[in-house]
Amino acid sequence: MTEALAAGQGENNSLIYAWQADGHLGATGDVASTVPLLEEARRHMSAEEIQRLLNDQVPFTEYRDDDRLRHVVSMRA
Repeated sequence: MTEALAAGQGENNSLIYAWQADGHLGATGDVASTVPLLEEARRHMSAEEIQRLLNDQVPFTEYRDDDRLRHVVSMRA
């Protein structure tokens, strides 16, 4: 994922930022270190898209009630 972002793929597919956060959370289970990645995803995605991730996408569903992740939904893009 990092290589794809470095190659500029985020400009072609904003979901790549969400995939990076998703993969990180799934691999580490560390919400605190996932928040900055999800914040970057929010800069490229709507609040509704981020909300959908938290509600429907594993591993976010396991942490969807975590206030640190919920805060990202309300961020301004």
